[in-house]
Amino acid sequence: MASKRHRDDDNDDHRDDEGETGDFAFAQTDLTPRPLRRRVPRNDSDTNSPSASIRSSASKLSSSKASSSKASKVSRNSSPTKQFRNASIQETGFSRASFDDDERPKSLDALTQTLWKINEGFGILPKGLQDDLTGERVPEWMFGGKPGFEASHLPGVQTVRKMLRLAKRCFQENLPESSWNNDVHSRVLEWVMRDSPSSTDLLDYRCWHVPLLTAQTVSPYRPENAPSKMVDFCICVQPGQKSRQFNAIQSLCVERPGLSINHTDWGDLTKYPIAVSIETKGPEQSYDAALLQVATWHASQWRSLLWERNPESTLEFLPGIIVIKHDWYFVATVRDDNGKARTFERVPMGSTETIPGIYKLSIALLTLLEWVRTEYWPAFQVDMLGFPATDDAL
Repeated sequence: MASKRHRDDDNDDHRDDEGETGDFAFAQTDLTPRPLRRRVPRNDSDTNSPSASIRSSASKLSSSKASSSKASKVSRNSSPTKQFRNASIQETGFSRASFDDDERPKSLDALTQTLWKINEGFGILPKGLQDDLTGERVPEWMFGGKPGFEASHLPGVQTVRKMLRLAKRCFQENLPESSWNNDVHSRVLEWVMRDSPSSTDLLDYRCWHVPLLTAQTVSPYRPENAPSKMVDFCICVQPGQKSRQFNAIQSLCVERPGLSINHTDWGDLTKYPIAVSIETKGPEQSYDAALLQVATWHASQWRSLLWERNPESTLEFLPGIIVIKHDWYFVATVRDDNGKARTFERVPMGSTETIPGIYKLSIALLTLLEWVRTEYWPAFQVDMLGFPATDDAL
């Protein structure tokens, strides 16, 4: 699916720059029922009576409280700082964490260490590509004798040059997010997910190109007053329709909100589990706006995974990717000791700005897909489908 929805950039609610990220509101609403009060007629001319004075004072107090409540509520125009603060104090929100300073699950630590090594670039390219890349400003130390992927499993030089050319055009022409998604990000995912020799039918990606009002987070999983918007792309697991995994998913969906295995009821994601979520931003849009969206999405996903289940989970984290024009970053969301979502940020994965950056990105994505196949999907089958962890078929 190489096509991404085209949207009116002047009226696009999905675009969230520094002043348009307030959709991420977690303010709690008092939904406690109140008894109806009978309205007592009064003599409007008796403005000097004690009751009139009391009514006047009560009206001023009510107005003051309303103004205070309105001022404290997080709106779509609130700053990212206010929204992050609001999310951090809400039970259904999330907190931020750093890969550098905070403790994290061992499985997450292992994956991020691998991604950091890929980003450093030492010896990640096979020597067989060295002649083809002569004159492309690829440092000699990037070629090694024992790379993680052989040349046949990486994009060819012509493919990489085309990605570079399209990304350069989007950047130089200051094209909107939709153009980046269609011409650059989709092309990268298309090769990794569908055209690479290591691609399989088990994993694929989805790109939303429908009106946002039809693509929503299922409400029971959504934080109070939070938006229902989806991220731009996701990588999903799609077991064969005759497999026992698919049958188990179908049976489980009958009893789940939205009749979906995920926290959204969009299209065929009702039956194919989401593994990796990707949020993209274009010109004049901030990293914080993207992080707010991914973290909110992940918080909803955790509630979906734990719906009417034991809070103990084989799954230790949910992976995500944030893309700001050329640059791709890995983030991940865990649950803290209290069960609240906690989003770790960020590890550079590569960039479409240079040929070495595109190869780093391709290798990082291939590494992440291998993790989904060997770690995420087996853990999902144990947690969600009830298969035994000792099952050799996982």
